[in-house]
Formats: sequence, C-alpha cells, structure tokens
Amino acid sequence: MTSPADIAGQITLWTSVARQLAELTKSATELSAKRVSKETAAALADNLIELRSTILSLQAEHLALTREKANLEEIISKHDIWEEEKKAYFLKNIQNGLTVYAPRPIPDSIDAPHWLCPGCFSKKQKGIMVMVSLPVMAVREYRCAICQLQIKTHVTPGGQ
Repeated sequence: MTSPADIAGQITLWTSVARQLAELTKSATELSAKRVSKETAAALADNLIELRSTILSLQAEHLALTREKANLEEIISKHDIWEEEKKAYFLKNIQNGLTVYAPRPIPDSIDAPHWLCPGCFSKKQKGIMVMVSLPVMAVREYRCAICQLQIKTHVTPGGQ
C-alpha cells in the first residue's frame, strides 16, 4: 500500500522531471540556434531520451497509484456500507448459549422476522437461517443458506 508521503514524493519527482525537460528543451533550442558541436547535440539527445524514459516510468507508476487509490476507496465504501447495515442487528442468545444475529426491533417494520448466521455475519455476509424441517416435539431445525451451519431450537425468529 502506498502512503500519502510516497505519493507526495512521486508528485515532487514528477514536477522536477517536468522542469528538467523544459530546461533541456530550452537548452536544445538555444544550442541548435548556435550550431553546437555534434557531440554536445548527441549528449543532449541522450539526456532527452533518458528524461522521456523517466517520464514514461512515472506515468506508469502514477496510473498504478491511481488504480490502487480507487481500489482502496471501494474497500472503504464497502466497509462503511457494512458498518451501517450491521447496526440493524444484534447478537441474540436464543437458547442455552446458542446465538444468532436478529434484527433490532423496528416499529411497523415490514421485514419478516429472521435470523442471521453468526459465522457468516462475522465475515460480513448475511447468511439467513432457513427452517429446513417441520417441528418435531416443538423443535425446529434451521440451516444457514451460505455455510450450511445447522441449529435446532424450539424458538422461532420473532417469537418463542
């Protein structure tokens, strides 16, 4: 990951290279006007080629840094969205240490009562616990739609 100091250093370097290119271009123009020797012109051409190569490298690095910045912004955005969604749930002990994530009570909510798998929730996923068997002696079996975690309980989402 590139730090802000590294990015600032790259910008400073880029600016310096641009100034040098401008100075070399100006010098080349002045030298050609004075009909300098072939050796001086060749050395100047070599410097221009090296400077152009440096500029191309800096442009490639700038592009990579721009992409990394976009990726980091996307990660931060997803994290912020998850943090907001996470607030709508709380860890609920449904039976003798058996826990699930349940939606916080909201008056007049139209959402169906449900539970989320605690393992998937810790991985920033909403694995809904789905009832997979009919009640036998008031015990129901639920399974996570993502990781297949199974629990058995007499409690139902939204009630007892």
